[in-house]
Amino acid sequence: MVIFKRLGDYEVGMRTHVADCFQDIVKTIHVSESGEEPGGDIEASDIKKFIVYPNPNSGEFNVDVELEKPGSIRLRLISLAR
Repeated sequence: MVIFKRLGDYEVGMRTHVADCFQDIVKTIHVSESGEEPGGDIEASDIKKFIVYPNPNSGEFNVDVELEKPGSIRLRLISLAR
């Protein structure tokens, strides 16, 4: 899970590869007020690198995260498939 400490819109992109072809997909995440307070001390600007691979995959994948400063993070996967 990525926790955004600031309200606003964030663009998240993913590039898929099949053979020599690729496609870029960019989605906008809108972060708005919530009833629960997020924990932790990591802000979106503290993330230097966030890579999910391989793409496409069969349900097993790796995530590389590099932070500007030491901290703990949690990841949560949400399937948008129908």
